Amino acid sequence: MATLLACTALTGTAFAQEEPQASDGNAEQIVVTGSLGALPTADVSSIFGFDKTIVETPRSASTVSREQIERFGITEIYDLVSQSPGVFTNSFFGVGGALDIRGTPGEVYFRGIRRLDNSGNYPTPIAASDRIDIVRGPASPIYGPSKTGGYMNFTPLSARAAGGKYLGTVEGEFSYTAGSWARNVLSAQVRGPGKIGGQEFGFSLYGQVEDSGSYYRNMETAQTVLQAAFDADIASNLRLEFGGMYHNYKGQQNGGWNRLTQDLVDNGNYITGQAQSLDTNGDGQISHAEARVANLNPFGGFACGGNPFAASITAACFTNSALNLQNVGTAKLDRRNTLTAEDDKLDNIAKTAYIDLIFDAGNDLEIKNQLFYDGYSHDSENQYGFSQFHDSYVIENRIVVSKKFKSDMGTFSFQISPSIRYTNFKHGDDFNYEYFNRVDLTKGYDARSDRLLSTECNCNFTTYNIGHYTDYGMAALADFDFSFGLDITLGARYDHIEVTTADFAPLLENPAAAGSAKTSKGGWSWSASANYELPFGIIPYATISRQSTVVAGQ
Repeated sequence: MATLLACTALTGTAFAQEEPQASDGNAEQIVVTGSLGALPTADVSSIFGFDKTIVETPRSASTVSREQIERFGITEIYDLVSQSPGVFTNSFFGVGGALDIRGTPGEVYFRGIRRLDNSGNYPTPIAASDRIDIVRGPASPIYGPSKTGGYMNFTPLSARAAGGKYLGTVEGEFSYTAGSWARNVLSAQVRGPGKIGGQEFGFSLYGQVEDSGSYYRNMETAQTVLQAAFDADIASNLRLEFGGMYHNYKGQQNGGWNRLTQDLVDNGNYITGQAQSLDTNGDGQISHAEARVANLNPFGGFACGGNPFAASITAACFTNSALNLQNVGTAKLDRRNTLTAEDDKLDNIAKTAYIDLIFDAGNDLEIKNQLFYDGYSHDSENQYGFSQFHDSYVIENRIVVSKKFKSDMGTFSFQISPSIRYTNFKHGDDFNYEYFNRVDLTKGYDARSDRLLSTECNCNFTTYNIGHYTDYGMAALADFDFSFGLDITLGARYDHIEVTTADFAPLLENPAAAGSAKTSKGGWSWSASANYELPFGIIPYATISRQSTVVAGQ
């Protein structure tokens, strides 16, 4: 880590030194020095809220610049694993909503404000990002309750050029990407200055449309990403920034293979056979009632009673279990055949918007008001027996008052931030009867394996919950950057959360289990960090923190 930090501290812009051609006729020599810019040295205020570089910030973090995104061909969340240590894929049935950071599910922030939880509702788009910060460890107290493993913060494409000024002219780019398995991605971007009356402003518009297939059968991706950002100087000391993102995603979850054995993994030998019919009313699907009459266990029994798990899955097991497979045998399975059915779907529409007002009061005093909205509507259906829907949104308003003092002793910065965050949710899940092993993947789904889903009949949900909660927060942060090399960062936060929630009994499979609650609770978060600048750009640090966390059932 020390070596990495030292390299980061010494990065610079690459340039060519050209030597004139020697008189003896030897070819001229061109020497290229500097950095590729893969480790940016710009200020990264998204980590603690102070304008410090990665090197100067006492937190384990990585920044993925737009140059890195383009240079390494990063197109999805999974690609970020190669750019940051301590980060792993967090695939929810093939859908990358976030990353696992230090062994726990990470969170996603947009311009420093936490988005709704996305454990796998849709793949988080990254193409419209100017920079992605991956922070390991709890977020700054300014940013509110967060998970302890870490988070990703997305900085969208800006309406301003480097240095904070508007672009001199309009510029744009257009790209089309084609690839195997019918991959088709079309994107376009335009940025530049504008003027309405006498008011100058900057704008950035981005759009991406994808229509792609997949290696796996019954899977495809159709999505549209639209993003806009606008900046305007209302007065010499007052700036307005606003914009948003619209993301319409249609795809599927991929449950992988069922009837999994080591022989299937090693040799492709799959256990075939049709499950007994439970479709007593002849509608072509297994209803919740038909499953209950057949006395099938919830989840369908992942194993057959043996131990260890994998050893219990045999042809005899499937024949003698409640599945009572008929015509049991083996066949070579095409690797492209998985649990994904022709009618499976994962549809999600996410909408994000922000409005920031930044007032420069002079004498290094700044007051910023951030208003943020994030919401999505989500529908997921898997014919083996899982479905869900979500209809949630969050509105957060945060005020950050920043003051900086400079003297011969160093630079001392302070922040105070009151905030209020309101989350409204309605979601239902259907998972009591997931029968992964009923479908024969060499045949596909039929009346023996296709379950009637709660989202299809609007009935028999395992959970159906409606509610809202409000988080009232107050945070303070201080940074003491002494001129002799010592830097101490201290922060504290208190959150008071009020929750109201209720089950919607009429649509539950078990209405008697419905309940409701209304309660409130408060909690403290704090952090303390210290780092010291040694020679050669090496800056060791230590951090200790206590973090309050809100985990929503989304």
